[in-house]
Amino acid sequence: MRLSGVEDGKMGNGWPIIAFALAVVILSASLLALRLSPELQNLSPLEVTLDKEIYNFGDNITITVKNVSENTVTFGSTAYGVYFEKWENETWTFYVGVAAEEMLVGLQPGENHQIKYYLGYPYYYTEDNILRESYYFSGGGKYRVVSGGWISRDITSTVRGYAEFTVNPKE
Repeated sequence: MRLSGVEDGKMGNGWPIIAFALAVVILSASLLALRLSPELQNLSPLEVTLDKEIYNFGDNITITVKNVSENTVTFGSTAYGVYFEKWENETWTFYVGVAAEEMLVGLQPGENHQIKYYLGYPYYYTEDNILRESYYFSGGGKYRVVSGGWISRDITSTVRGYAEFTVNPKE
């Protein structure tokens, strides 16, 4: 009995060509996915840069967010979607946000915006109006600053960019 080129459990003559073509398609799709994956290569319409790579607790950090795409990128605050993550237990976790006015702001293609942030506000007030010492960034470690927004013409197309840095422990 012969079914689709299979006779007595043996593949027909065309099988090696089909197998090769399938392997090429799978390899091409895998390479394309790697090329387009922002998490793997930090490819993004947003370029985030810092003035230094290593800071001390209490330093000022200058963050530059640049739109390197051909589309306008919109953000939900005047901080241009900036927040900080910390490297803990082999993963990036949210660390602290940046206080800013909530309003829609945009970056045109090629445009950038700078934000200055103080690494180590020494005190803060609790909800009960009690003055407490701040511990943000005081223990040092590996951090990254992230900027997130969306392509203005398509609000479902979210974009992110980031830059990593180190903070030395508070002395």
